[in-house]
Order: sequence, then structure tokens, then C-alpha cells
Amino acid sequence: MRKGILAAVLSALVIPALAVAASSSMSPVVSAKLAGKAEAPIKGDPNGKGIVVLHLDAKKGTVRWDFKGVSGIDRTTAAHIHKGAQGKAGPVFVPLGAAYKASGTVKASKKAIAAIEEHPNRYYVNIHTKKYPNGAIRGQLVAGMIGG
Repeated sequence: MRKGILAAVLSALVIPALAVAASSSMSPVVSAKLAGKAEAPIKGDPNGKGIVVLHLDAKKGTVRWDFKGVSGIDRTTAAHIHKGAQGKAGPVFVPLGAAYKASGTVKASKKAIAAIEEHPNRYYVNIHTKKYPNGAIRGQLVAGMIGG
């Protein structure tokens, strides 16, 4: 009987502690739905769409990205995180690699990562193509994961 009670008490203490440890080691996530009509000031590819998920790790100074369901655009040439409000073009803030890849990791300053974490809506991601060199599809970042 005592062993059963002790096991129950230990479980009640250990399981929440493991959950807290797991959640504190997870990196913050921001994401965006990408579309040609979201490009500014000139609209991008009207058929383009996709999703991007960014995992931000200020401690390591890295940004990991995953583009999902990107379709309706020509061969991609580059992708970036830009600083800029919705409907406004802005400068490149964090290049997502030297050439477009569906997923990868880049180094970024801790200050840049912290800024994106704090105000994701002040930043957007876009993908460039030869036909749309200023951006084929774009999406404003939001905290957390978005659906497809």
C-alpha cells in the first residue's frame, strides 16, 4: 500500500517537472501564411501560396525555417525575413541562406532574434523568383503555429 502511495506521489511531482523542463527547452515559434497578394508595394504571383514556420533560438543565435506547401510559383531564388509592417516593403533583416531551400538553419544575432520574438508582426517572410525578383509570395509573421 505504501509503495503504491509513494509511486503516485512521485508521479505527481515528476511528470509536471518533466513537462516544465521540456517546454523551457523548446525554442519560440513564429509562422506566416504566404501569398502573392500579400506582397507590397507590387503584388506577387497570384497563384503562389505556402506556409513558413520559424524556430527562434536566441541562446544559440540560430533561426531554423521550414517552408511547407509552397506552390503556384516559378523556381525560387531566395527567401528572407524582412523588417516591415503589413503592406509595406522593408529591408532584409535575416537572409534565409544564400539560395532558397525548403528548410535550413542560419546564424542570426541574438538581438535580431529577440526583436522578432518580441514583435513578430513587425516582420515578414518572402520568397523570391526570377519572374518576381522583389517577392513572389509573402506573409506577416505571427507568434505560434498557424494552420494550413
